[in-house]
Amino acid sequence: MEAGCEVSKAFSTEYLNVETLVMSEGGMYLGLSYSTYAMPSAVGFTRNQDSDHVIGSTFDEDYEQARLMFVMGSDEAAYGARYETDYDRIFLRPNLGFGVVKHSMSAEAEERARNGETGGIAGKTGFVVSGGVDIGYIYQRRWEKRLV
Repeated sequence: MEAGCEVSKAFSTEYLNVETLVMSEGGMYLGLSYSTYAMPSAVGFTRNQDSDHVIGSTFDEDYEQARLMFVMGSDEAAYGARYETDYDRIFLRPNLGFGVVKHSMSAEAEERARNGETGGIAGKTGFVVSGGVDIGYIYQRRWEKRLV
């Protein structure tokens, strides 16, 4: 039987997403999305952006990323609530977003990952593109109030 190493540590994550959307006909939307995501993560540095040689890496318990994005897509539930009374169907609704992302790490993690190297850090900000497809089945029935 081989001896192994087992490491266990509790950690927490924090996610915040705020969106300002303009809804249009048929459940389509567009607007701005701001999100922050704090989670433990591995970080590492290379000598330059084109290098494959990692100078140093570490685990940062305080890593965080923030995104500001322009988003567009469609929402089946918003469409149904606005336009339909009784309906059910399978749906496929795409969504797309693009914007900027900022990566933040603790000073301690940066110092460990630099491994004695000095110089500026590239890649603290970047561009982000995201997309997805919502696939599902929706069933909606409205209650009818009858006056006697």
